[in-house]
Amino acid sequence: MEPIKNGEKFASISLWRINACTKLPSQFLIGEGLIVTTSLPFKVTDWWREQLGTLQSEEIESSDLYLITTLSSGSLEILDAENNDLIDKCRNLFYAFLLSGHTCTESDPKLVTGSMKENEATFRSISDFEHPTCISGIRIPSIDENRMELTASLYRGLKSVIYDRKIKGRVIRAINCYLDGIKSSHVYEKIMNCIRTMEAFLLPEIGKTERQFKSRTELFIGPGKQELVGLIYKVRSAIEHLHNPLDIIDGSTVKEKFIGLLEVGVIAESIARYCVNRLLLKPDTWDHFATDDSIRAFWRKTNKERQAIWGDKMDISTTLAGFDRSQVHYQEDIY
Repeated sequence: MEPIKNGEKFASISLWRINACTKLPSQFLIGEGLIVTTSLPFKVTDWWREQLGTLQSEEIESSDLYLITTLSSGSLEILDAENNDLIDKCRNLFYAFLLSGHTCTESDPKLVTGSMKENEATFRSISDFEHPTCISGIRIPSIDENRMELTASLYRGLKSVIYDRKIKGRVIRAINCYLDGIKSSHVYEKIMNCIRTMEAFLLPEIGKTERQFKSRTELFIGPGKQELVGLIYKVRSAIEHLHNPLDIIDGSTVKEKFIGLLEVGVIAESIARYCVNRLLLKPDTWDHFATDDSIRAFWRKTNKERQAIWGDKMDISTTLAGFDRSQVHYQEDIY
């Protein structure tokens, strides 16, 4: 089945040199008009290749994964609100995919929108996303059906939280912070954005920030992790105040300290992703994190009440399972 049919408008985000997709079916249906495919979903004609430029057209044509939204239309020749809606949906599908696990591409993903007529695609606009990166040392797992199922669930959560429930404010900024962290190439920025994401859910009081950061994260990762959480907080504070975070990391050499910093980043990213995904996948949490007042009310509840609303804790012991110290790219003069 062709992912884009004649008489349809479409938006497509192409991901070039992404994680291996060998365990993924050639086409995966996320929802109505939402498709993921490992094959080029349209033909790029010589004329369009010339318009796009050699580099952009080659990356689009040789991408490993395509995220596609489609819509039957009676105005194929016009770039209008239908295209904008398709772009929004495709963008949110991309964000859901980023939230579903580690993602790294070697160039900026390309978003194109257009229409299909007589088996030939016409492109109406093209734009780039800042490409996602992973912390050095992370082993990227192959993309499989389980990840696509999670992507589909996260997309439905994004749609419900942002469009249907129209929740605004802190948790939306938390999602944006996490996505900014994924797109940043520097571990400092990744850590800063992941901690901001966590704090959106913790909402610590002024003057009690560090203490409540440590105590409230027990809801996410369980008790007995105070030392680790304290280290994460101190690393963030050092970065924020322009101090060298390596000064507070254990290690006999600068390289050992740097690898320890990367591990802090991996753990912080895992907790931040867990928080965002728990919100999107568990409707019971939505009312409690809709506003600052509702978040404050949530933290005034008993531990038992909070845990019943939030659900299972994450297993933090597995967060470094995919981190390989031997694969860390280190240049001492950079850090």
